Amino acid sequence: MRVHFIPQLLWVFLLSLLLTACGRGVSPTTPLEPEEAATISVFGIDGPMAAADIAVYHLQDYLTDSDTDDNLLVADITSDAVTALADNLELTLDAGTGPFMVVVTANDNTIDLTT
Repeated sequence: MRVHFIPQLLWVFLLSLLLTACGRGVSPTTPLEPEEAATISVFGIDGPMAAADIAVYHLQDYLTDSDTDDNLLVADITSDAVTALADNLELTLDAGTGPFMVVVTANDNTIDLTT
């Protein structure tokens, strides 16, 4: 009669292993790693603008209605005052993969490096 219980014990053992393996291995007290933000680098090819304001938008949203589209940059950014480069601009976590529209706008301090 004891032989009859062995298959049932094996099933209980296998199911408990299966349930144990389903856990993520993260306890509620373990802090989750923060998401890594995406970055983008910008260099103007039609007249590099030094110290210009830069904004990044989703291309389709910008084409649909540029007045209500949200800037995807985490902070307000201007291009470098000497080289006009804008490297490693941090995008919001929900920015996605693109395509993007980059808008470079001249302000009072902007210098066109091609003139």
